[in-house]
Amino acid sequence: MFSILILLFNSTVFWKPIHSILICLLSYLIIVIIYSNKDRIDKYNLLISHGGAVYFLVSAFSCMIVYNRYQILKREVAKNIMIDEANNRLLDQNEKINDQRYVIEDANRKLKILNDYRHNTLNIMLHDFRNFTGSIEMSLDLLKNKSDNLSGEQKEILNYIGVGNEKLKYLSEKLADSADKDEAKVQFNYEYFDIGPEVENSTIEIADAAQIKQVNLQLHLSPSAIMVHLDKLFFAQVLFKLFTNAIKYAQSGSVMTIHTHEMNGKCVIEIVNIGKLVGMDKLNELFNKLKTSKQLAEAMNSETNMGFAIAKKLTETMGGTLTYNSSEGTGNYYRIEFKSTH
Repeated sequence: MFSILILLFNSTVFWKPIHSILICLLSYLIIVIIYSNKDRIDKYNLLISHGGAVYFLVSAFSCMIVYNRYQILKREVAKNIMIDEANNRLLDQNEKINDQRYVIEDANRKLKILNDYRHNTLNIMLHDFRNFTGSIEMSLDLLKNKSDNLSGEQKEILNYIGVGNEKLKYLSEKLADSADKDEAKVQFNYEYFDIGPEVENSTIEIADAAQIKQVNLQLHLSPSAIMVHLDKLFFAQVLFKLFTNAIKYAQSGSVMTIHTHEMNGKCVIEIVNIGKLVGMDKLNELFNKLKTSKQLAEAMNSETNMGFAIAKKLTETMGGTLTYNSSEGTGNYYRIEFKSTH
């Protein structure tokens, strides 16, 4: 009976193996003391005949069960911790890759603007250059028509100037060919667009990150178009930063819902994550790491774990607001607002 009780006890209670071993040793000591006080020569044989041997074997076996179970759980916990760390590293790498993509796109846009400026400047220079060479050619023709009044030395100087002017014309033609092949166009920072496709694309981009973290994504787009006048590149980066970091700090197996709608002349994007709360103290720390635009530029190029802060600063820089909350009533809640256009 006691053997069954100790076996059930050790099989159901989850604690360190040392506790089960100590209890079994204590029970052994009590049993030995009880049978040692008996005034019989065969007291230890009596102990064996009353099931002592069975009790010792079963209790020792139950301690082995506890020890093996503890080691299995310990390995599982260590494995899960390693998996979570690996998932977080993958999310960080994914964020870095997308950061570099946005940096490259922004740099490419700036290069196009610079190239267009160079193109326009080159056209102005070519226009002035052609006027200059044309004036020289006209003057030379005029002087050549009156060559009878010129000395041999003056005629030689005219020929020298003519050869130089031909070289200038050749150079201007080469520059003109280069300018004609340049197809640079001005790329404006701000443009009118519907946020629906952008939110949908950003959600598709973070699907792999959500799958890694085992977060169930649900997207609810407004049935009507919501137009805004924003920088599309940086708007997409705000969404990516906010979405990926919301997933990063979400509980595994939880649900994250993304809503878009228009309210009081504003475009509203809401992200709701129902699960373990991040906490307002933690969110305040994460969202308020950046104070200046210089810090924003530095963070976008290098710093990790700055996603929430970058998203907030970019949103405010473009004239929007980003608010957040973490409570039992709302869950982990994030809200972006921009002025909508009609």
